[in-house]
This record gives sequence, C-alpha cells and structure tokens, in this order.
Amino acid sequence: MQSNAIIKVPSISFENFINLVNVNKIDLIKIDIEGAEILLFNSTSSKTLAKISQISIEFHDFIASLKMEKEVEGIIKRLEEDGFYQINFSRLNHYDVLFLNRRVYTYLDYIKIKYFARFYEIVKRKYFKMIN
Repeated sequence: MQSNAIIKVPSISFENFINLVNVNKIDLIKIDIEGAEILLFNSTSSKTLAKISQISIEFHDFIASLKMEKEVEGIIKRLEEDGFYQINFSRLNHYDVLFLNRRVYTYLDYIKIKYFARFYEIVKRKYFKMIN
C-alpha cells in the first residue's frame, strides 16, 4: 500500500556542515545536485568557499525548463571574484566546469590544466573513435 504521508527529515546546509565538523581545507568537491547548485552557492559564504582548492560542478543550465542560465552566470562570476580560475570542459553549456582556487594554483598551473586536459580529451575521443 502506498502512502501520501509527508516525512520530515533533518537537514543541514553545506556551510553549517563544514563549520560543524570544523573543516579547514577541502582539496576537491564534486557538485552534481540536479539543479540545486544555485541554492548551495547562494547559502555558502565566500569564507567557506576559500577553503576549497578545486570545485568541479555539473551545472544544469542545459535543461531549458529550469531557466538557470542567469543564475549559473552569476555563480561563475562570483567564484571568479572570490579568486577562482574557471575551466569549462563543455562546449555549449556549463555541464562540466572546474574551478581552481588562486590561493592554491598559480596562473601557470591553471594554463597547464586548462590546455593539457582539453588536449587530452580531444585525443582520447579521436583515438577511441578510430578503434571502435
């Protein structure tokens, strides 16, 4: 039998979790929360974001019905203003974006990662296409 009962579960924001467990440094965080990334960034302070070396985000601005384009652009601008380099691995949207904290990575690191990783992906696609 199926119930339509509402079940309430306790929750905690990312910011409060980081403070609760007293995290001072995060090497990498992968964010793939099906459109809720806007809420996450709107509720997280720049001070908390500064603790993160790399942020890998799968934005959902490619889903037209969500109408998230302006919010995604706002988050990208904020992260850049907060000291992150942006590397977008997607061609038409922001499906696969990496942010590197400038307090951790130099401009040279950023260039190496941006262009080596992109070159590697192109070669990998062409190579596997040839052998399949």
